[in-house]
Amino acid sequence: MRYPFCTDLSDKALGITLFQDFECEVDVSLIWDNGEPVLEVNAVYVDGANLSRGEGVSMNLASKLAGLAESNDALLTRVIEDSETPLRRAA
Repeated sequence: MRYPFCTDLSDKALGITLFQDFECEVDVSLIWDNGEPVLEVNAVYVDGANLSRGEGVSMNLASKLAGLAESNDALLTRVIEDSETPLRRAA
């Protein structure tokens, strides 16, 4: 399922923030590892484009964003809540 994701992109070696509030969408799966919920990012999208299908810089950005999303507790909580909410049928 796709979720909006916003994060700062920083370069730790340089000690600088490259992009503040970088917005994208992440397609995630909720998996369980020894009873613990874990996010797995399947794809990262910017303006509808899957970054992993782009050139090297796009693929590197996708990898960085996937790592940030997978370690984001707020996103994990939202995915867990959504997975526990039954789908409502139209009347």
